[in-house]
Amino acid sequence: MGYKTGRDKVENRLETLSTQHLRQLKEHLTNIRDRTLVFLGFETAARVREMEKFTVAGIHWESGVITKYDVKKKRWIEVGISPELLKDLRLYIDSFKIRGELFIIHWKRYNEILQEACKEIGITQHVSWHLLRRSFCSQAEDHGYTMKEVMHITGDTERTVAKYYHRVSVADLGKKASRFYQP
Repeated sequence: MGYKTGRDKVENRLETLSTQHLRQLKEHLTNIRDRTLVFLGFETAARVREMEKFTVAGIHWESGVITKYDVKKKRWIEVGISPELLKDLRLYIDSFKIRGELFIIHWKRYNEILQEACKEIGITQHVSWHLLRRSFCSQAEDHGYTMKEVMHITGDTERTVAKYYHRVSVADLGKKASRFYQP
């Protein structure tokens, strides 16, 4: 059988959110706080404890960058975010008159928000906040990110990203193998 890590403890765990899942979440999350929270977590691959460190002052509106605190490396890094997320951040901050930390909620509530939203769109497997991080890392290459960029955003080493986050699609390997036989 082999050595089991903490990542193997949960049975029936969803490994990553698909692009379709992300679209469904975006449509389903009509609460601006929850939508902003989930997609900031996804786009920055933030650990649950890093979500508490995001502040209004850390948003660079003109350049589309937000400052994130890497709790494992104990350092601040800048991460680019999408124009859609910037728009949601602006709406959230203006609607709730946020001045300091973006989200003043208990860290366990982050998991609950994601779990409730996933359940409501039909995901029955176990999900946790770390699912957003795994999903970002797994899909990043398909969306044009280099390994170096993923390492910058996550603060992880190439070995960690390749070992735990990057998933190989067996179906895609079959499609690529068929290219050998095309003229």
